[in-house]
Amino acid sequence: MPDGRRSSAVADYVIGPAWLTSLVRPLDHVMKLFYALLLAAGVATSGCDTLHMRQYEVSGVVASSTDTAKLKAVVQGVAEKSGLTESQSVSNSPDCLFHYTGGNVVVLEGSFYHDSVLIQLFGGYGTPPEYERAKRLLAPALSTEFGSRFSVPKQIIQTP
Repeated sequence: MPDGRRSSAVADYVIGPAWLTSLVRPLDHVMKLFYALLLAAGVATSGCDTLHMRQYEVSGVVASSTDTAKLKAVVQGVAEKSGLTESQSVSNSPDCLFHYTGGNVVVLEGSFYHDSVLIQLFGGYGTPPEYERAKRLLAPALSTEFGSRFSVPKQIIQTP
């Protein structure tokens, strides 16, 4: 081609002289790395946290059994040591045996479920100190009092 133009329909667009392009290309990798690090920093500091919830089950406890009072006494002791207060009047569950709350979101509730009591400890997001204390105290107390009848479900049991 006499005028030095390419015959291709798609032309390479290069801005500036070749020496400037050779300086800009390595910066392209640096910019990609910068944006990747910026994205990683944004994800790391975005405040993502896990939802804290535990379930425990004590089998063989029905409303008419003597174990009901024993279970309520064990949970009340744990709730008091954890800084939770009794608030059964705010529970929405018709089968509620006990309901304690503390802090902004910590809830410790037990409800009759088939032939057992399902105990749920909910701590919301973050790690409230009341949740941590109740989590640390509840399983050993229930295990000591109810032995093999106490269990931790492998999956969350959905209740009505």
